[in-house]
Amino acid sequence: MRLFLIFAGVFGALAVGLGAWAAHGLDTMVTDKAVDWVETASRYMLIHAVAIFGCAIALRHQTTRMLALAAGLFTFGTLVFCGSLLALAFLDFRAAGAAAPIGGLSLIIGWLTIALAGLKRKL
Repeated sequence: MRLFLIFAGVFGALAVGLGAWAAHGLDTMVTDKAVDWVETASRYMLIHAVAIFGCAIALRHQTTRMLALAAGLFTFGTLVFCGSLLALAFLDFRAAGAAAPIGGLSLIIGWLTIALAGLKRKL
């Protein structure tokens, strides 16, 4: 739980910083396409920082393997998806683009895991 809170905080702060940079001056340093990649990475990072935070808070009240799995998938997916976009934008590391679908799939499976946890939970 604690580790997920740390990742949520770091991802959230990084997302806001990257988004601000993309909106205020990054375009003078990189291509328009690179700015698009940074904006996309920032958006997904912020969304999933909130998702990881939500899982971490929920895990404090009820520890379930499904929620822990979802938080892990969100964390891994954010690192890989956003990391690959940032590597493309800042390092022009084209091979990193191949990792983006792996990260994206992890994020999708994380959301489906949340849905499955909701279906399994007795209300």
